[in-house]
Amino acid sequence: MLRCTRNIHITLAGRLVALGVLSVSLLACAGPFAPARPTETPTTIPFRSRVLAVAGGSTETVEVAASAGETIFGWFEVRGEKAEIDFSVQGPDGSQVVAKNRYSGRYDFSFRARAEGNHKLIFDNAFAPVEKGVLVSYKISPAVAAR
Repeated sequence: MLRCTRNIHITLAGRLVALGVLSVSLLACAGPFAPARPTETPTTIPFRSRVLAVAGGSTETVEVAASAGETIFGWFEVRGEKAEIDFSVQGPDGSQVVAKNRYSGRYDFSFRARAEGNHKLIFDNAFAPVEKGVLVSYKISPAVAAR
């Protein structure tokens, strides 16, 4: 059974008092002027995080499984002496999705998966003799259908 909410508010000595409150949404009673209700409840996609220790002269990789059309976005932060690292992304077929560049501190990234499979986030510290700490956080946004 649907009931409309009717709230009557009065102020007595600076305090708001509600009278005649029934707890059902007004949207249910708005008739033809009610906004369309979504057919699906949106879900929040959580970030996934990893902490990497990238030794001097070496490379660490984070694999991200994604389907074609999905968007992977996130950020990483480099810590350590002269906090910089080379970052690139490789597609499942070995193609370069994000070109290799050197970054310091925090860097935000995003790219669209061109093919289904594991995409590699590559953190390359080959140029430095000292270890770097990298905190990487990312999430995958589903592909959006064309309208």
